Amino acid sequence: MECRIMLHFNTIRYNKYCLIWLVFIVSIKEVYNQNRTVYGYERDTVILICPLSTSAESVITTWTGPPENVVYFYNDIKNPSIDRGERLFGIRNTASGAYNLGITNLTIGVDDGMFSCEVNTNPIQQYFVNFKFYVDIHNVTLIPSANPLTIQEDTQLEVRCVVNSNAAPAPTITWYLESANITSIAVTNTTFITLTGNRTNNNKTLQCRATNNNNKPPKTANTTLNVEYPPTIKTLSQQDIVEGRALFVTCQATPRNPNSTTFYWIKVDNPGFRQNGLSLQVPNIQRTSSGTYRCTAENIYINGEKGQDSQTMVVNVLYPPTLITMSRRNIIEGRDLSVYCTATPGNPTSTTFYWTNPGFRQNGSTLQLPNIQRTSSGTYRCTTENNYNNGEKGTDSQSMIVNVQSLR
Repeated sequence: MECRIMLHFNTIRYNKYCLIWLVFIVSIKEVYNQNRTVYGYERDTVILICPLSTSAESVITTWTGPPENVVYFYNDIKNPSIDRGERLFGIRNTASGAYNLGITNLTIGVDDGMFSCEVNTNPIQQYFVNFKFYVDIHNVTLIPSANPLTIQEDTQLEVRCVVNSNAAPAPTITWYLESANITSIAVTNTTFITLTGNRTNNNKTLQCRATNNNNKPPKTANTTLNVEYPPTIKTLSQQDIVEGRALFVTCQATPRNPNSTTFYWIKVDNPGFRQNGLSLQVPNIQRTSSGTYRCTAENIYINGEKGQDSQTMVVNVLYPPTLITMSRRNIIEGRDLSVYCTATPGNPTSTTFYWTNPGFRQNGSTLQLPNIQRTSSGTYRCTTENNYNNGEKGTDSQSMIVNVQSLR
């Protein structure tokens, strides 16, 4: 029995003895890497690769394509009945042994669609190629679109990169801050990125780059970051000042954005105290002005909120101890005189005492004159001192008359 099959472009002829065999063969197909997508430009030439492996010369590669799976080629033999045949050609794939399909002068609406190559090995292998036309990226914008783009320090802002919706294939998007690639912080979906405000990024350029064709440079959209951040006040040191003098302290701040800054001072334990301006001024300062003062610096952000920083400063008013008034002392000659000099502590509280009289000095808070004689009559002065940390001394003194009386 002879089984002869003749393949034609429009018909397949067979005798009755081959029917069962033919049906069996065409029912077994192996789909290889189905549905790969290939892109091309209108009026260009594309070669659709058939990677199906075959080494036999008798194996036939059949290409079909749109519309409705029309047969284009058997190997390099063109189907003469199809339109645009002059734009088609077959070329042997030296790697696989199958035939590739070439299309010249690509035409939108005609050549785009699903193609398949099939080789009649056993089992039959089939491979699909989805051909689409490139649609270039021609419009890239950032949302929000403000330039400069304002963000407050330590807050987060989502920025989206939007391209024309018909771009094909889907674009690859990368993000740059100046020259640094920061795409990694976009995590999975690179169409948007979440920025955290950092003053070191102020005035830097944020750029979105979008491309869907490695043979063409990417399209870009740029904006300049305007990172708002508060002033930073320089550390204020403790102020030790002698009572009665003038206190003058200036509050200084490092650069900030926006740069315009207001300053004011308050006293922590006195809600009624406030001084506007850079400098704290207290003329003829008194001990009651000791305490903690706070300088605050503010700038106003574009949304009306305030950036703020503050520093506290201790004011330590130094003052001497205060002696308690002493009265005149009358004493009988020959007796022992003992007078105690007392004082209210100053600041610092550590205090020393001494007594003086012309040609006489006695250290300590108690004046002691045993067996006093009338020659010891006179004016004695008690002096008290504390030592300021600037090397000066605080002093106070009181005089006292001693009158030595005779029994005769």
